[in-house]
Amino acid sequence: SFAMAIVFIHWIEKRELLCRDKVEEAMYVGEKYSSRIQLDFEDYLSGVCAVPKELARLCLNSASHGRYELLEDISKFVTELYAGFRLLNLKNDKLRRKFDGIKYAVQKIEEVIYDVKVRSLMDKKDGSSMKKSTL
Repeated sequence: SFAMAIVFIHWIEKRELLCRDKVEEAMYVGEKYSSRIQLDFEDYLSGVCAVPKELARLCLNSASHGRYELLEDISKFVTELYAGFRLLNLKNDKLRRKFDGIKYAVQKIEEVIYDVKVRSLMDKKDGSSMKKSTL
């Protein structure tokens, strides 16, 4: 979804979650633009739920390219996002399935970080890279 892309790009640039109002602003919809089209809150949450899957892919690619400093940022954000969604009582089937996808993204990210730490490519204490990237 377009909302997912906007949230993902914002996270890459600022390392923070973009609120619904700012996503609407980036999409040029909502009351500010006198638009009859608005970003439904459920669509916003659906887009946010899709971001961890993309971040898990980024985590794997970053590890394979030696960019270990990004792994801890991704892990922290996705774990906090998962904790926030766990507080919601999701009954919507579509949104519930997307929420379950966050859980699998957390697992994938943890596996990548574990593999990197086991191979001593990343400092186990602070997550910083011990070996310099050749890229």
